[in-house]
Amino acid sequence: GLRALTGLSLVADLTDAVAWRSWCGFGDYLTNSNHWCRLEERARTTSRDVVDVLAALASGEEEPFLGSDLLSERYRAGIDLARRVGDRRGFAVLNALRDEGQREAPCDFLALVEPVAGSETPMELLERARGRLERTFDDADAVRIGLPQMAIGLDFDVVILTGAVDG
Repeated sequence: GLRALTGLSLVADLTDAVAWRSWCGFGDYLTNSNHWCRLEERARTTSRDVVDVLAALASGEEEPFLGSDLLSERYRAGIDLARRVGDRRGFAVLNALRDEGQREAPCDFLALVEPVAGSETPMELLERARGRLERTFDDADAVRIGLPQMAIGLDFDVVILTGAVDG
């Protein structure tokens, strides 16, 4: 479900740095976290947006660093997904977001976007999913505890991560 939600986030908004961070983390998330930290450091030292630096790496316009090849590969895969899905609607979006070998998108992801009429844009599906995720955090005065995928696409004033290793 997390991969499908992240893919939908990318398709809906290619400037979403949180979605890119999640997308680039699939696979070996600890190693990929180290690479992402290097990307963030490059963005800070050049006073640029992290997504802009990621795009420049993928196009060969940016000086490579350890792990930038993996980030570039993930970026190109995300852009390819956005090209394949961007103009689709409803069920065609959901079908394009399922993992290879799956017959349909994961149940937990489908529960966030259903019911689907068939005419929804990726952004409309994402807004529906975000709305349902936000309702899991509806008490403004509470400390919210949840899985990372519950926070994708949401904004908080303070985020505390526990159990984080190597970035």
